[in-house]
Amino acid sequence: MAIPVAPIGRIIKDAGAERVSEEAKKELNAYVEAQAAKVAKKAIKFAELAKRKTVKAEDIELNLDQNSYHYVLVISLLFFYCFFIFFYIFF
Repeated sequence: MAIPVAPIGRIIKDAGAERVSEEAKKELNAYVEAQAAKVAKKAIKFAELAKRKTVKAEDIELNLDQNSYHYVLVISLLFFYCFFIFFYIFF
């Protein structure tokens, strides 16, 4: 594991937990590492597109902005789908 488990436990406690099991720390740690690896891989692609070997903060930001755009798109599509179903059923 690249990220130590202890800081993950502190994050959970700072969120309001009184006690945190080792399993919970390890589970969140695995999730955080997996998500960080995904972000890093996409950021590397952005850096390569810019003809750089160095990954910069802007590469990470572009990736995060792109991910938030996808979430908004999915939520919008779900809203329109539900709206369509509503009108189909009641009209």
